[in-house]
Amino acid sequence: MKALTLIQPWAWCVAHAGKDIENRTWLPHEGSVGSYIAIHAGKKLDALTLDEIVKNKSIAVLGMNEARGVSIKSAIVAVVRVVGVVRPFGPWDRAPFDVVARHNASWRAPMSAAWFEGPFGWCLDNVMPIEPLTCSGRQGLWDVPADLMPELRRRWLAASRERCPIRPFARVSALPR
Repeated sequence: MKALTLIQPWAWCVAHAGKDIENRTWLPHEGSVGSYIAIHAGKKLDALTLDEIVKNKSIAVLGMNEARGVSIKSAIVAVVRVVGVVRPFGPWDRAPFDVVARHNASWRAPMSAAWFEGPFGWCLDNVMPIEPLTCSGRQGLWDVPADLMPELRRRWLAASRERCPIRPFARVSALPR
């Protein structure tokens, strides 16, 4: 699995605050659109950006400095799917976007530019925050070390079960295999 390192508070925003566009100056590698990637919180905290987010994005940030907030560094904090890539069609602060790449033909570009700063916006969905998994990050898209993959899968599955538990009345035979 590939991973992408983001400085805090951006990794927290992807995992917990609905940040569904990751701004990059480069396009993702071929095959990345439609794939799941790990979101890694880097070593640094950009306190000025944190203040700007609180002021301009109008998001609830209570608890961000707690153990599960922006204080987490050098750890994988979420798994997401890259579903598309957009760039501005006109002024960057207004939709519509020009779709550069998409996961499938039915996917549509977001109608909001709340998190877009460009020049390319990687559109994210199926965000699954996980129990932080400590590891070193890198620039660009990088491979999660093979020895960490079993634990990453375990945490991803545990988070999925917690988020969407199987109801006691569900028939096992009715579940996808």
